[in-house]
Amino acid sequence: MSEDRHHSVCRVSYRLPGAGDCCVLSSSSAPDVLSSLDDLHGCSGFLIAPFTPSEDCPVVMVRPDSSERLTLDMQPPMTGDRLASVPPVPEDYRRSFGAFHSAVSDGRFDKLVLAASLRRPVHLDDAGADSLFLEACRAYPDFMVTLFSTPLTGTWLTVSPEMLLDGEGDRWRTMALAGTMPLSGREWSAKNRREQALVERFVRQTLERFSTQCSQRGPESRRAGHLQHLCTVFDFRMQRERLGALLSALHPTPAVSGLKRSAAVDFIRSVEACDRRYYSGFCGPTDPVEGTRLYVTLRSAAIDAQRGEATLWAGGGIMPDSRLEEEWTEVVQKMHTVNRLFDHVQ
Repeated sequence: MSEDRHHSVCRVSYRLPGAGDCCVLSSSSAPDVLSSLDDLHGCSGFLIAPFTPSEDCPVVMVRPDSSERLTLDMQPPMTGDRLASVPPVPEDYRRSFGAFHSAVSDGRFDKLVLAASLRRPVHLDDAGADSLFLEACRAYPDFMVTLFSTPLTGTWLTVSPEMLLDGEGDRWRTMALAGTMPLSGREWSAKNRREQALVERFVRQTLERFSTQCSQRGPESRRAGHLQHLCTVFDFRMQRERLGALLSALHPTPAVSGLKRSAAVDFIRSVEACDRRYYSGFCGPTDPVEGTRLYVTLRSAAIDAQRGEATLWAGGGIMPDSRLEEEWTEVVQKMHTVNRLFDHVQ
């Protein structure tokens, strides 16, 4: 990795899905704060957005002073990725699940996404953080892997299978990703299929407001590490000037929030036991010429090196037929995607 880290206020390392190299961005100045996603028009840089913007968690744009591409050493990744055991359900998750489940069971919402966080000790210096990023790239070659650090966001590692928006010019792509089961599973449950159908319908109806040419493929199973999801991919035409407006209309999708979406976001912010911050937001490079590659911040960890701890994040969709123990197990399995990385670099 680059040696200019100690001269940088902001630093971003990212690897696009399937790529054999990564990009390392450095900036000697603080990131720009965007008051609205409409401010994206004509901008270039690395965009970082939270679940919902606030004074403490703003939408920011890192404008790099320097960038370099590095070929990745894709030696065989670590082994032993199976989850050994599931910890007991925490009381705060149990309470939140009860409130969320009641809200979907009585018809107030078609779906709600409940997030959870767990803390674990970490001991990472700069070299350790770089090793963590590289190990994530090896372990998850088909994920978007990002390690970003700014004074406004803190330091986050994210490995995400979910594209929010990808394209350049007038050709764009997005996806609906929902439903989860182990890689060994063979049949999708009715609950998972209903959950995916709700997200798919929302994305399709949103795109109809921005494009007259839209096609879709799926849903089909898509591998995500030791798990799999249902995925529908949408290809569409749109003028780039509408990028900010479309992002505002799509984010947060029902895959990370719920339906009815606006009311679901308010419900989550008032009832959920944790403050999501940048978990279930999105990030990625955007440029009017080179294109935009934005991914939802799913499997992630907020790293606090001074305190020697990392906060792991994951979530799952709650439907009327959801069961507490099953949902908690799914959340822990998702957290394991990132949690296992720390065990191999410390």
